[in-house]
Amino acid sequence: MHYLHHKLQSAMRAQCLTNVQHTLSQIGEEFAACKCVPDFAPVASLGTADWERFVQLEGTRLSSTEQGRNDTPCPIAAHDLAACERHISETLKTLRIVDGELHAEMREHVDEIKLFNSAVTQGFSDTRTMGAIFIRPPCVGSNALLYFYEQLIHEMSHLQLHCLFSIDPLIDGDRYRLMASPIRSDPRPLFGVLHATYVSAKLANAFFSLYQRSKDETTLHYLAQIMDELAIGISSLRESSLTSSGRALVNSMTNLALRIAQDGAWSSFDLFTPTLHRRTRTWVTPDRLNRLRGTQSIKPSI
Repeated sequence: MHYLHHKLQSAMRAQCLTNVQHTLSQIGEEFAACKCVPDFAPVASLGTADWERFVQLEGTRLSSTEQGRNDTPCPIAAHDLAACERHISETLKTLRIVDGELHAEMREHVDEIKLFNSAVTQGFSDTRTMGAIFIRPPCVGSNALLYFYEQLIHEMSHLQLHCLFSIDPLIDGDRYRLMASPIRSDPRPLFGVLHATYVSAKLANAFFSLYQRSKDETTLHYLAQIMDELAIGISSLRESSLTSSGRALVNSMTNLALRIAQDGAWSSFDLFTPTLHRRTRTWVTPDRLNRLRGTQSIKPSI
């Protein structure tokens, strides 16, 4: 529906009456279909609808501009879709048990889960297709439940922050000023760093809740890397120009990081043994340990 509104605005700006009328008709059809709301967001392969072709073009553009590679998201096979549907269903059941509030947020913000094949892109979302999230299936041999646990929460968090931005700008100054990013090795705009840090905070809270229930040390490997990224993001944002709501948001993320970093789970966890759950990311484990400990010295700003 958000894509259709974007398309309608573009047609109106171009003063193309034919496209305006056609898009209004599409919006009417979509509104009628929306009256039958499923219990949770349906899972499907990336298809060939108009808005999905738009997403493919955006995915291709991002692969080129951000990673210098030519890659177009494409549909997945039926047997892969069936397997992913089962994994996602189990993941959402786990999330509902572990964190009912986060599960409710997922239901609030996510209307469609689209799966795609890609050699570069792992997942994405866009305000112009608000409510839809796009995720690549996990690699062979990876933990599918933990993978989807991370990816679903990651993309939902982006949608949630976009909603917060519609209420308050959060940034008081140049949102495109370049700075250190929690996830990317190259400097990123302040707007993107806030997104990455917010996502890291949501993931840290989710994986900490999962660990508290399961006591599975595998979860701590994920959490250690996420906490590393969260510490980088908080450090960058504390030196940034934010609105009062933006500062309050950073303070809440700081308090969360403090609570997790001070938990006794880390006393027996080996932070020096290299463990990588994202195949595209490498980092030095002593740096991770120092940042995790350094999180405890971060105090909320006034």
